[in-house]
Amino acid sequence: MRVTRVDRFAKVVFSDDGRTTPYDKLIVATGSRAFMPKMEGMYLPGSRGEDLLPGVFAFRTLDDTRAMIAYAQRDEHRKAVVVGGGLLGLEAARGLQRYGLEVEIVHAAQHVM
Repeated sequence: MRVTRVDRFAKVVFSDDGRTTPYDKLIVATGSRAFMPKMEGMYLPGSRGEDLLPGVFAFRTLDDTRAMIAYAQRDEHRKAVVVGGGLLGLEAARGLQRYGLEVEIVHAAQHVM
């Protein structure tokens, strides 16, 4: 089912299957995906930009966080680059610093969040 319209005054949601669903409180959870720029050196060869190389992480879920921390804790890792100076990027950078890594933040805008 896909929501096609919300009537806030009548407190009902209309869906593409013809249903009308009343509500008391409406929470709109649209989901989120990490933006991953298409650039060389991030993806496994032949993966058409889908499979990330080891050491490259998207940061959205608890599993993403666990994998990033496990990778950061390896003895040979000393430096990390975080692409994106928004809320999640800054949180990732600070978290990686706590594991002893030197962190650089690369951000497209003139200032970080």
